[in-house]
Amino acid sequence: MEKIKELCKKYREILLYLVFGVLTTLVGWVVYFAVLWALKGAMGLPVEDTTSGKYVAAYTAAQIIQWIAAVLFAFFTNRKWVFTDADKNVSIPIQLVKFSAGRVVTFFIDFVVTLFGAMALAKLIPAMTSAFLLGREWNLAEIGAKVVAAVIVIICNYIFSKIFVFKKKKIEVACDESKMKDYYKIIVDLSSKKCYMDEFVCKAKLREHNKAMTKLYKMDQELNNPEGEQVLLKLLYHDDDRVVLSAAMLCLKLKFHSKETMERLIYVKNNSTDQMISFSAEMMIKERDNI
Repeated sequence: MEKIKELCKKYREILLYLVFGVLTTLVGWVVYFAVLWALKGAMGLPVEDTTSGKYVAAYTAAQIIQWIAAVLFAFFTNRKWVFTDADKNVSIPIQLVKFSAGRVVTFFIDFVVTLFGAMALAKLIPAMTSAFLLGREWNLAEIGAKVVAAVIVIICNYIFSKIFVFKKKKIEVACDESKMKDYYKIIVDLSSKKCYMDEFVCKAKLREHNKAMTKLYKMDQELNNPEGEQVLLKLLYHDDDRVVLSAAMLCLKLKFHSKETMERLIYVKNNSTDQMISFSAEMMIKERDNI
């Protein structure tokens, strides 16, 4: 169970992206097929038609409308629940423009794969264009092409969003690199000795935890300098939540990076798979609010 928790925590962003990617795809499909079938019905097109000019017009309209619905759904779910550690200083309009630009590229990928995929499947397996299932006639060539296109689009969208839209905050370092590396390593090493929820029952682990916490707590004066301030900012964005809590504790004591500290504590509180770490982050937030 712990192994599964660790894997879920490690790949949380990808897993959530896939969940919302599937939901986005479903939203797009519902809109796409609803519009396509409505237009085919209004134009009097037969179910098996995938090549006529009227079909291409109906298909194009359905793709555009489904794209708008899917982009809006994907942007707000990705921003709120998937890429939660993205730079919060970037405005929503700028992110939305970049996000939409990426989706324009994948829209054309979707368009081409679905259109020519449906045509190819219809030519290779003609029976797919008119299959009777669940009480009605279906064009499985259309559906099959859409599934293949969806997989390609989900992968491309993740890469674009991660690299260009929801980028992590850049940490600018302008200080003594050797000192910074020493401080960084010490805090990471001490933080790694802190207990997870199920480790507090082990006396040896608990002793290591208490010793590490004592040393971390006394590091504030040593870190009360430009090098220490930059190290703590970098550590606030570490992948290990225990390190983030250590950095946050020292930042609160030294009154460094108040905004970033609260953002990261809220992130850990809401996303950590360990109850003790989540609880510790919540207590630090309440302590900060009471100051």
